[in-house]
Amino acid sequence: MEILQSRFILRNDPIITRIGGEDLNPAWWSRFYEYKWALDAARIYFERRKEERRLCLDAGCGIEHPFKRELLQSFDKVVAIDEDPAIETVENDDSQLELYHSPLETFQYNEPFDCIFCVSVLEHLEPAHLNQSVGNFYSLLRPGGCLALTFDFPHVNLDAVKNALMKNGFKAFGWDVRRGPDTLNGLNSQYPNPARPDLNVFRAFTIKPDEKVR
Repeated sequence: MEILQSRFILRNDPIITRIGGEDLNPAWWSRFYEYKWALDAARIYFERRKEERRLCLDAGCGIEHPFKRELLQSFDKVVAIDEDPAIETVENDDSQLELYHSPLETFQYNEPFDCIFCVSVLEHLEPAHLNQSVGNFYSLLRPGGCLALTFDFPHVNLDAVKNALMKNGFKAFGWDVRRGPDTLNGLNSQYPNPARPDLNVFRAFTIKPDEKVR
């Protein structure tokens, strides 16, 4: 299924403009695409498996970013983590949303996740922490659980990400690294950001294999 294919985001891909009850900041030129894809890919994946979406992790959720609250519309419970200590000061009156200050590579939880979202975070990691973070994601997921990643290119090495995913046991539905005139960048986005003319965004949907997917 195309939406589960790992590839560069295209300028004509669907977008979402309102998340968690808020209009997205127009300066977040790629998040309109990234959030839409991540939400749709997870929904379709679990619908195909005829499974409920119960517990998810928003890894590197950010402080002001509303994606963690939007996930409450799709999952029974959302856990959100960030390396910024300010995450623990974010106002939160929803018992189904838990916020924690933690690095991606060391976070632990008391039950496995159905899905992990990591949106535009890998480009902020030290290269040495990439494999550790991906390995921890694998340990945090239940068998059959999924990991939806987006990250900036060329700030992140595509081969390094793919190798980390495969080394740690993840399975991807295709991996297409071709770019062309329709590949999204800061200039051709529906919400242009001239400061990002050469930046592209890669999306990767991967699974922790189980008896349904090997």
